[in-house]
Amino acid sequence: MTVTSPVDTLDVAAIRLAWNRSTSASPEQWSARNRARGQCAITACVVQDCLGGRIIRTEATLPGGNTESHYANLLEHDVILDLTESQFPEGTVFGSWEERTREYVLGFPTTNARYLRLVQRLNELRTLQKVQAAGLPA
Repeated sequence: MTVTSPVDTLDVAAIRLAWNRSTSASPEQWSARNRARGQCAITACVVQDCLGGRIIRTEATLPGGNTESHYANLLEHDVILDLTESQFPEGTVFGSWEERTREYVLGFPTTNARYLRLVQRLNELRTLQKVQAAGLPA
């Protein structure tokens, strides 16, 4: 099932603000100090909603040798946009990138649910910003 997001412009600050424990694939490791933790797959989908391009995946090898799946976006002119790289410690090594379809990424029920929560939080933030910009009480 393909899910499309009503988010139509990329607001990186809003995305980072919308990340929370409930949108993380690693809620036990998520913290306010590492907001990007576990947000890569769903963030790659939101970026694709806004900018198009392709979703790409790699293996991240942490300094201790453990590996984790990691997602980002490949945009025009082969520009890689990775809004969640900061979740990894210094010394993390990334492998080669491979394309993954949106259907693949959102085909995992928990990932799809987290994506829908992130989109909902982004839309709530957008509404709040509009209310505040209009000078109305939030």
